[in-house]
Amino acid sequence: MLKKMVVTVMPLQYVKIPYQLLKYKGFDNKGADMTKYVYVAILKHRQGDNNKVTVNMTVLEKITGITRTNITLHINRLIEHNFIDRSHQVYGWDEFGINTYTLNCPEEKFSMIPYAIAYDMEIDKKDVIAYANIKRIMDLRRTDKKVFATKEELTEAFQCSENNVDKIKRRLKEIGLINFERKSKAIELTWELDNFSEVKRIKYNRKQHVEKTVKSKNGKEVKANENANIV
Repeated sequence: MLKKMVVTVMPLQYVKIPYQLLKYKGFDNKGADMTKYVYVAILKHRQGDNNKVTVNMTVLEKITGITRTNITLHINRLIEHNFIDRSHQVYGWDEFGINTYTLNCPEEKFSMIPYAIAYDMEIDKKDVIAYANIKRIMDLRRTDKKVFATKEELTEAFQCSENNVDKIKRRLKEIGLINFERKSKAIELTWELDNFSEVKRIKYNRKQHVEKTVKSKNGKEVKANENANIV
């Protein structure tokens, strides 16, 4: 049974997934989404905009939920198609050590996916990539948290059959990431809408709290530091 995503009150943190990776069709169709997700897993340990990422294979195993052997297979695909380069840091030339990956994928355009979605172990990795592609369409349309997309467009974006488009959308709806009406082209990013509104409300309440006047020692009213404790 799929777990329904719930609203969080923590500030949202995002991972930037390059468009060029999401729309790339050169990978073998079998496992293409997981190959793309392994790239997303590497991004979790990126420091700022540094294009070199050092991460242990054990960590990647925990993020992806697949074996080290399979991770190595997907990493080799990413290397073959020039999305990353790899250099080994520890334990010689085997797949079990700590590796440094150089990110080669152009990043002028990207989908921003909340960490809570991108790295949730309960969400199928194929669905994470599908969600990122929905956001890519949304960004290209310059809409915010809602997009109108035909089944043909989603078939192209997801790189799947039309029948699978409906299955993917249903799974994303069941776990609370999106909402849509049957036979409607509109897709609403429910989880992000709810969380964005909640975070915005918390920030507003905190600002109101620190701005309320307090009595100083000499009896005059003064404002508290407006920036105190705002996240």
